[in-house]
Amino acid sequence: MAKQIYDQLPGIWCEVDKQSRFTYVNQEYCNLVGVSKPELLLGKTVADLPCEAAECAEIFWQEDHRVFESNKKMQFLNIVKLANNDWKIIRLIKTPMNNVETNKASILFHIIVQYDELMQNFGIKMSQALEKQIPLLGQNQSSIIIDTHQNDKISRKEKETLFFLIQGKTYKEIAEIQKVSQRAIVEHVENLKYKLHCDSKSELIGRAIDLGYHYQIPNTLLTKQISLIL
Repeated sequence: MAKQIYDQLPGIWCEVDKQSRFTYVNQEYCNLVGVSKPELLLGKTVADLPCEAAECAEIFWQEDHRVFESNKKMQFLNIVKLANNDWKIIRLIKTPMNNVETNKASILFHIIVQYDELMQNFGIKMSQALEKQIPLLGQNQSSIIIDTHQNDKISRKEKETLFFLIQGKTYKEIAEIQKVSQRAIVEHVENLKYKLHCDSKSELIGRAIDLGYHYQIPNTLLTKQISLIL
């Protein structure tokens, strides 16, 4: 019964059990990870995927554990390499479920591709053209821009720090992601406050949002697979 319902849902969907084994995947998910048909994934885990995202299996399982533990819908932003070695930025919406027929808990995944490598292939000019639209799109904008500016006053590490701050990460979490000391993150934030004329971290985040930085993902992040809780 669940499969019949899931098959009617538009987009990319899959479901896992408490051991993070696939109990349902649709063809769109198969296309995303490089598998020919759904039957080949049933009973397997992300560690079995034929793409580099399999290397992040432990991270995905930790996400699943958080959802089961909280019993609440959670969202994650993942930067991963999927089929054909394409970098993609995906938003994972994970919803805890309970099968009334089997009385077994599961998680239903809805996957939204936020960025496709094809966009990057259009080059810097396309990205810059999109960035110019930010003031016109206003607060209802839902797309994410890949930032390719090389000569702006904010450094590469400062851009990454700003991105993670906007996502609600702490100094400690950002330091762990960037593999630097917390002191380095504090210095990045102080530099950002100076460059964007802000007196506090909260003012910095507000100013960054006003400038459209919450729609920009530093292109340097497209070199490593990461996962963020939204």
